[in-house]
Amino acid sequence: MNIQKSVILVALAFLLLAVSCTPSPSSPDYRILKVTRGIARFSLEYLTSWRVGTEIRSDYTRVAMSSSLLNAFGDLLVTPPNQTDRDAKTTMDNYVSLKRTQPDFQIVEESTLSVAGVSAFKIVYSYSALQLPKERGGTGGPPKPTTGVYMAFERDGLIWTLGAVSDPDKALEVQADLQYMLQTFKILD
Repeated sequence: MNIQKSVILVALAFLLLAVSCTPSPSSPDYRILKVTRGIARFSLEYLTSWRVGTEIRSDYTRVAMSSSLLNAFGDLLVTPPNQTDRDAKTTMDNYVSLKRTQPDFQIVEESTLSVAGVSAFKIVYSYSALQLPKERGGTGGPPKPTTGVYMAFERDGLIWTLGAVSDPDKALEVQADLQYMLQTFKILD
């Protein structure tokens, strides 16, 4: 009986430890990105394991992201509609058409979700990423299995896209990180 109680107490202690170690928005494991100039004004929270940089131009705003921990990179891009990308749906269709040129391209999931109160298109896809030759700074070698996620939505007359690619074994973690960014995403006035 004492062994059962000990096992239950140890399991309960581990459970409590796991819950208390889960990062929260007030935790130092998160940072806030606030963009207050350019064509888009917004904020979001992201894990400190991601490196984030912004590029603000008169015709677009781009947030580049990378995580060496997850071997992932991606970006958030905000642009006005144009002849090619008239809205979020055509932007998504154009992105898929471009990705279809990659070896072994396949859509794993298609769905919609809500971002800051608007509907967004989402795909999760896989492909074999071609490696740059060593003489061009790459690793060379055979194509590398890769998983990506891409989302597109419209807000305030602008097209917003968010996407990232990673190794397949890190894809769920990358998607969870992007989902957290979207949950904390706010349009600023």
